[in-house]
Amino acid sequence: LWYSSATGGTGTTSAPVPATGASGNTSYYVSQTVDGCESVRAEIVVQVGEINLQPITGNTLICLNSTTVTQLSNTTAGGSWTSSNTSVATVNNNGLVTAIAAGTTTIRYRVEQGSCADEVELDVTVSNPEINLTASSLTLNPGGNVTLTASASTAFTVVNWLPESAFTDRTLTVQTIFPVSTTTYSVVGQNPAGCLDTASVQIEVIAGDEEIYIPNAFTPNGDGINDFFRVYGNQIRETEMLIFNQWGEKIYEAKNTINGWNGRHKGKLQPSGVYIYVVRITLNNREVLNRKGSINLLR
Repeated sequence: LWYSSATGGTGTTSAPVPATGASGNTSYYVSQTVDGCESVRAEIVVQVGEINLQPITGNTLICLNSTTVTQLSNTTAGGSWTSSNTSVATVNNNGLVTAIAAGTTTIRYRVEQGSCADEVELDVTVSNPEINLTASSLTLNPGGNVTLTASASTAFTVVNWLPESAFTDRTLTVQTIFPVSTTTYSVVGQNPAGCLDTASVQIEVIAGDEEIYIPNAFTPNGDGINDFFRVYGNQIRETEMLIFNQWGEKIYEAKNTINGWNGRHKGKLQPSGVYIYVVRITLNNREVLNRKGSINLLR
């Protein structure tokens, strides 16, 4: 017979069904009757266990191209980790999540103790701005310009352009540049989640038949675009330059100049108009070219 107490009470021939709604220990008592004599009751203790896992802790956002891993943890040891979408992110036995591609996956932590089990989960998002950079032309002659355009399929902001010296405002999505030599330009974009991505493009400067290019106008207005009058070419070893105003006064002279004339004389901005230049150009092969012409200063 089955009893709910060690003494007293009324026994039943039906074995009790332990309640599992709450954890804890419950005692049941059973006796055996032979030839009308009932034995002493034996105690049977039924233990209902409860794991009660705490929530998973750790970052729920991974930036694909910067911090590609994040560490998750749980206060209960001995469990197993799984990812619902391993094409987005994987997780190892220690809870280290590695980003694979943009998207969201559910990370689950499961603990089994005997016949008891509990599981908790956490959604982890892998984010990537996927910045693109295009150029209006990948090649140009010295003195020409190229328009660079940054774009993405989702919202983003530009946080930098490289090399920094080539750009006045490094937050614009569209830039016009005047490459002097073959250069790789890069843009860094950031999405609302704070994740960064970088895209790059190489612009090749190809010298003309004479291996030099001398523009006929420049705009020294301080906007960082075409602010200097100079000779362009990827085979130039040295340049000597003289500038004369309309009255024949020499207002600029430089040897082996790099940036060229900035439109000033004795620190003062010169007025718009036509100026005469005389340049002596030494190429890398030691060939010397002498050029004379006019340059239009525009403001």
